[in-house]
Amino acid sequence: MGRRLLKRLLALGLTVRILVRRPEGLSPGVDRKHLEICQGDVLDEQAESAPPAEPTAKGWLERRMILETWQVRVNAAPKTVYHAFASLGGERGWRPCHGLWALRAALDRLIGGIGMRKGRPPVEELAAGDTIDFYLLEKVTAGRNLRLRVEMKLPGTGWMQFEAGPVKPDASL
Repeated sequence: MGRRLLKRLLALGLTVRILVRRPEGLSPGVDRKHLEICQGDVLDEQAESAPPAEPTAKGWLERRMILETWQVRVNAAPKTVYHAFASLGGERGWRPCHGLWALRAALDRLIGGIGMRKGRPPVEELAAGDTIDFYLLEKVTAGRNLRLRVEMKLPGTGWMQFEAGPVKPDASL
C-alpha cells in the first residue's frame, strides 16, 4: 500500500517526506526529485528519525496522517448497506481477510495488546462505547454510519469509518 500511495502523491507533484528503515530498499522506479527521505524506525520511540515539519504557507504542520477514502456504489437501500458493515466482526469476522486480521490480533496479544476480543452487540443495539473485536465504537448513527477506533498496539492511532446514504444524482466517483 505504501508504494502505491507514494507513487500517487509524487505523480500529483507533491513533495513527500517519508520515514524508511533502509533507504536503499526504495524501488528504483521512484522519482526522488520531490522525495525527502528520513532514515529510522517508526517503532523506535527514542529515535529522532524524522525532522520536524517545515513551516508551510498555511502554517506549521501539527498532525501527520494518512487518510484513505473509498466509495462504493451499490444498488441497495442505505439501511441494507448499513446492516452489512455494522454486522462485521464477532462470529462473522472481517471479510475478505479474516485470517490476516486474526493473525494481527494474535501478534498484538504477544506484545501486550488486547488482541481479538470475542463477541459483539447485535447490530440493532450498537452504541458509542461498545467494542467489536479490537475496535471501540466512537460514534454510531443507526442506519447511517459507524466510526471505530483501533485499540491494538500501533504506532499512532487508527480509525475506520463507514457511511451509508443515498447517491446524489450528480455525484461522480
